[in-house]
Amino acid sequence: MGTTANLLQDDIVAVLTGATAAGDQVYSPRDWPTTPPETPILMVQSPIERKESLGRSSAQQFTTTITIRVVGRLTSKASTGDAGAVAVLAALGVLQDQIERAVINSYDLTRRIQQIAAVDVKNGVSSAAELHLGELVMDFHLETYEGPENFAPIPGTPIDEMAIYGDLVNVFSPHNTFTGTPFDSAATPAPRTEGPDGRDEGALLIPIPQ
Repeated sequence: MGTTANLLQDDIVAVLTGATAAGDQVYSPRDWPTTPPETPILMVQSPIERKESLGRSSAQQFTTTITIRVVGRLTSKASTGDAGAVAVLAALGVLQDQIERAVINSYDLTRRIQQIAAVDVKNGVSSAAELHLGELVMDFHLETYEGPENFAPIPGTPIDEMAIYGDLVNVFSPHNTFTGTPFDSAATPAPRTEGPDGRDEGALLIPIPQ
């Protein structure tokens, strides 16, 4: 089974749960809360995937970069002198450090990938009523290999047996042309001085286990 965005997303949800100030409030698109939970919270998704070919060949091979986005949100009560905003920014810095440590040090995650190619981080603070809302967005760009085994097989008809027939050149009928064998169209026209004459002098049927 190949490495997919869903697998990597699940890995990051697992390593972040209980590892940051958000506790077990770590959500992915399959379990977004229906009502806003208490902050801090983390939300994990995989919005971007890019495949780069490893060269022109019949076997499709790619270096695939999957972006796993971690969004952290927290709040602080507004106070004089923008102290609330300053507190939110400081808390975002702590949350960023906790997320980085959990993800980068995760063996379960790194064993699936070639490398963490890059990490992009941005944060901001906004005011809503009596609260300052802080948001941290971290994009982990995870590089992995994908080859032919990662993609669906080409549809075809299964082969369950192989037949080998022998219509010999030096065993033949000078005048008769035989029908109903696999060699009808290959028979040498009569009268003939050598075969094939349209009959199989030998045959072998080989079953192919599925």
